[in-house]
Amino acid sequence: MLQNLHKPLLDMISKSSDLAAALSTSSLYIVSLVRKLTSTKEAIVIRSLLRILQLLHANNPSPRDFVIANDILPTVRKFAQTENQVLVFQSANRLLIDIEKSMSSA
Repeated sequence: MLQNLHKPLLDMISKSSDLAAALSTSSLYIVSLVRKLTSTKEAIVIRSLLRILQLLHANNPSPRDFVIANDILPTVRKFAQTENQVLVFQSANRLLIDIEKSMSSA
């Protein structure tokens, strides 16, 4: 069910950096996204949400501040270290690498 709702949003964010940048500055949206990410068990949904988070991170004017303000590192790290689904594990690791780069470039 959730995968049907997040797929169109993922497609729009993938195609519009302006939309991704706008959503990346909405703490209410980010909190909601992280809450959904941690509460669902469907691998396809988790993978889509991680990809959305990665696009928001990449398009935020200050990726480092985005990570700190929204406290997303622990959640992403958890998926990168403990996930059994290969595609989710890979998505989490890609995002973790991006986050670590943004944290070290400050």
